[in-house]
Amino acid sequence: MASSRIKKEILARFFLGIIILGIPLGIMIRGQISSEPGLLVQASIPEDGGWNPGTIKAKVGQPLNLQFTSLDVVHGFSIGILDLPEIDVFPGEITRTNLVFSEPGRYVYYCTRWCSPNHWRMRGTIIVEGESRVEQKPDPPLYVVMGIDIDQDRQTNLIPEATPSLKAGKEIMTGISRQKLEPYLDLSYLRTHSPSEVWFSLSEEEFTGDLSDQEIWNLVAALWNSNVTPESSLAGQQLYDQNCTACHGADGSGAGIFAQKYSPGEIGSSNLLQDITSPADFTNPESMLAVSSAILEGKMLRGGMGTGMPNFGPIFSSSEIWSIIDYIWTFQFTD
Repeated sequence: MASSRIKKEILARFFLGIIILGIPLGIMIRGQISSEPGLLVQASIPEDGGWNPGTIKAKVGQPLNLQFTSLDVVHGFSIGILDLPEIDVFPGEITRTNLVFSEPGRYVYYCTRWCSPNHWRMRGTIIVEGESRVEQKPDPPLYVVMGIDIDQDRQTNLIPEATPSLKAGKEIMTGISRQKLEPYLDLSYLRTHSPSEVWFSLSEEEFTGDLSDQEIWNLVAALWNSNVTPESSLAGQQLYDQNCTACHGADGSGAGIFAQKYSPGEIGSSNLLQDITSPADFTNPESMLAVSSAILEGKMLRGGMGTGMPNFGPIFSSSEIWSIIDYIWTFQFTD
């Protein structure tokens, strides 16, 4: 009963957050370069203020004319969730755009260029007022539904001798009937269980009795890849390269170019990086094999409390987040 009450309370807080934040459910019906004058939005690196103004108001169905210019380096403007091409913002130049929103809500815009170590802090808000024509509410994320504490430290001692091989795992799968593997191929199961949990369950199955520990890990790798399409894999890699490599590194080790801490006064007039922990190491099997994709989804949506991990919930669509997560697992499972 206590568990049920906790889950209900979590769900209630989630939907309350939707109401308070006004998460947009509509789409942008027009976004194009315009010659019309409009509100001037100035861009500078986050250490010097970021977007100015940081909050813009608009109304449903009415054009929002914006003018952009940069006070320092080249920036990029884009709005989260919506399929809008990014706009380059150059120093000393004016770029104009005309936006029309079909749904009210709180839209987050952000810089698409790695302009400084605190690039991810460069966000602004467009508050769109008006009546909504959409009744459907978004589904809560898996970690909320399951009541998972995504801040809990998780480690496992079930470590493979070598990096699990996707190719070897697929060969093993051909020798096992689909019916026996069916429960492990379910997308919901794979997203809500860690690789170490799946390995342990497989190790107790009769059909894996002749497999070595490493071969079972290879099978886990194949299962993790069973629902990933080539298109999703490519999209995930591109999004990771654009948004994650600066901190987590191209190799996923957490040693990106912006991962190091800076001393006071080294970046502009303030040091926003103080007291921020190092980025997660996606190549570390002790920690990664102990977490589920649902936990990774929660981290991306909400951000890491007490760390430098930004919240990407207002930035990426659900499919984009899952494609990034699928790509992150490639640091644990090799071809």
